[in-house]
Amino acid sequence: MKRKGRLWAALLLCLALLAGCGENGPQATEAAPAQATAGAESSALPEATPGAVILPEPEEGSLSLWLARDLPLAESLAALAEDYTAQHPESQIFVYTFNSAEELRAALAQGSPDLLLCDGGRAASLAAEGKLAPSVGELGALRPFFRGAPAGFCPLGGELPVLVVKAENRDRLSEEPTLEELCALASDYGRRVERPFFSADSFAALFAGALTQKGSPFYAQREQDLESEAYREVYNLLADAAFEGGLVSLDVPVLAAVERGELICGICSSRDLLTADREELCILPLPPMEGCEARTEALLWGLAVLAGEKREEAEAFLAWLLAQPALREAAAEAGLLPACGDDWPGAADFATALDTGRACCSAENSGYAIYGAKFEQSFRAALALLA
Repeated sequence: MKRKGRLWAALLLCLALLAGCGENGPQATEAAPAQATAGAESSALPEATPGAVILPEPEEGSLSLWLARDLPLAESLAALAEDYTAQHPESQIFVYTFNSAEELRAALAQGSPDLLLCDGGRAASLAAEGKLAPSVGELGALRPFFRGAPAGFCPLGGELPVLVVKAENRDRLSEEPTLEELCALASDYGRRVERPFFSADSFAALFAGALTQKGSPFYAQREQDLESEAYREVYNLLADAAFEGGLVSLDVPVLAAVERGELICGICSSRDLLTADREELCILPLPPMEGCEARTEALLWGLAVLAGEKREEAEAFLAWLLAQPALREAAAEAGLLPACGDDWPGAADFATALDTGRACCSAENSGYAIYGAKFEQSFRAALALLA
């Protein structure tokens, strides 16, 4: 009885803390004047010219590519577009470079390119608005994980949550651990050893992936989520593990705690691992729910193909682009896992994670994207109550 009472008390606290999530949405602000330049004449990004947006139509048979200089891969894409044009004179690519992502967004309100550098959330929003091409062709070079991206979007690299465990503790987990197994092991470990078994840098991403696997949306708001049986199932799994002391909320990065032996395993970002000493670490996919395909909420960066008449030309450029070693090198240098190929540092370490599950990308206006940070804070408060 005491156990159930504490679990329900934590749930009520979580719901109370989430109560205000939907009351104050993002405030609209006036967009700064957009600025743009055209051309792909040099590998460095051209200087943007202040003033109103000028979006000339590319010449017939060419493609327009819009990007912002503060986005990942922007400079590399400008250089690669120049290389492609040099190798395919009949397929000119005009690159429009904006000073910032905000300016790029303002430009999109006035027109649209053939190709757009953006993240998966932006691509999902464009797809929902019917502004993306229905597909981007057969991109067989993509690692399986990236094939879960929105239709009409070609991912070039991404950052994803993964399960990390020291090699000496790998045999504590099954070959393909599920979330149910992970929580059961954590509960048992917490009872016997009275120490935490695992934690996560983002519980919101964990919920988003698990609910997607169950075919249920994650709103990160109490009214909608409480109606979901899948949400309650995931919540109870984690709450049980926390009640037994096997799951905790940490104020330090999970990877550091795993490396120091304070946790048996943990869920952290692939970005942290790219720059870490991985010699004694095993990297696994985010554990899926039993009976479900692994789906992971990921931050992907790539090129969106806008609906229009140049889809065939865009697909030809994308197929060429994915085959370029320079793209994979640029992605890794930006802290992203390249979407294809094995010729980049760390490819073997991340192979299991990238060849097992699928990415999912919440649209910009989804509950997860808007209220995920507040949900994270609230859920961590609930875990603290159970400690």
